[in-house]
Amino acid sequence: MTKEDAAKKGVDYINNYLLEDETYVGPAKTERGYVIYDANFPLLYQEGDDSVEGELYLVGDSCLHNLDILENHPNLYRREIIKLDDGSEVYAYIWPYGVIGAKKVGKCWKNPDYLVNRNKHDYSRKI
Repeated sequence: MTKEDAAKKGVDYINNYLLEDETYVGPAKTERGYVIYDANFPLLYQEGDDSVEGELYLVGDSCLHNLDILENHPNLYRREIIKLDDGSEVYAYIWPYGVIGAKKVGKCWKNPDYLVNRNKHDYSRKI
C-alpha cells in the first residue's frame, strides 16, 4: 500500500493515526505515468511521464478496510494495483475522474491545511 504525502511519516497530517500500528517499509516511487493534483486533498492521477514519490506500508486487513472507508473506495477513489519504479506491484488509491479545477503539483503533495493543530482539534478518533 503506498501513500502519497497526505499522511507522510514524520509529518503530522490528520490521517496519520490510521497507519500508526502498521509496518513502514520505506520510501517508494511510482513508475512513470502518474502525477499528483491538489483539490484541497491529494489526487493520484494517471497521466504524463512523471513519477510520484510516497511511502510504502504493509497494512493488515483491518487497516485496509479503514483506509477503504476513508477513501470511499470504490465510489470516490479506487484502490488499484500499480507498479513502482522498481517493478514491484502495490495497492494505491487512484483518482479516476477528471481534474478540472485542481492544481497540478507534480511528484509530491503538501497542504498545510491537513497538518494537525492539536491546540484546536482532536483527531484521535478512530474509524
